[in-house]
Amino acid sequence: MNEQPNTDELLRKIEQLSKENAWLRGILSAHGINYEQLPAQEVVPVNSLSHQEEKHAVLTREQILQQKKDLFRKQILQQRKDFFRSLFKGREDVFAIRWTSDDGTKSGYMPVCSNRGTQFCNRKKYRCANCPNRRFAPLGDKEIEEHLRGTYEDGWPYTIGIYALLTDDNCNFLCTDFDDKNCEHGYQKDVLAFVGVCRDWGIPYSIERSRSGNGAHV
Repeated sequence: MNEQPNTDELLRKIEQLSKENAWLRGILSAHGINYEQLPAQEVVPVNSLSHQEEKHAVLTREQILQQKKDLFRKQILQQRKDFFRSLFKGREDVFAIRWTSDDGTKSGYMPVCSNRGTQFCNRKKYRCANCPNRRFAPLGDKEIEEHLRGTYEDGWPYTIGIYALLTDDNCNFLCTDFDDKNCEHGYQKDVLAFVGVCRDWGIPYSIERSRSGNGAHV
């Protein structure tokens, strides 16, 4: 059985064909030929062809538009992931995931282990922090995509945590937490005072409401 091409290979082919199409249009235009008025070729439904014939099939306008939309969505998603990495540039050899107890009363973050749930994982004998088989999982594009989406592929909630302090004791960003328990004049005023200093010093910042709704992060 012939091996089916993967998505990345198909996208590369689409991009290559798009460039070739633009090149051919340029040649036609240079010779005064209006390609819009060329006789249309007979279109054969792609789903009725064998895999070998599919390579030479003529795509319909709808299929071409759908491929362009898929490629555009992938490019936009990659831009968002790259922008996220540029803002929250922390360690990539380890990351954390948010957990919530079954009754919903407790929650927190824990480092992700590549061996969790495998034959090397013995949670009855070892706690994660003391397990000799603990192997931190690296942070990849898939995890960032699921974080931005807010769910796993199967729909379960998904939130990651970044370790800002690098192995050389440097960091690229800071996160400050404000809430009414620790702010004498209310967290809103303290946040405004804090970002006022950021503006004076030319430090870029972003404000978000905390998960509880009773505070904010900068």
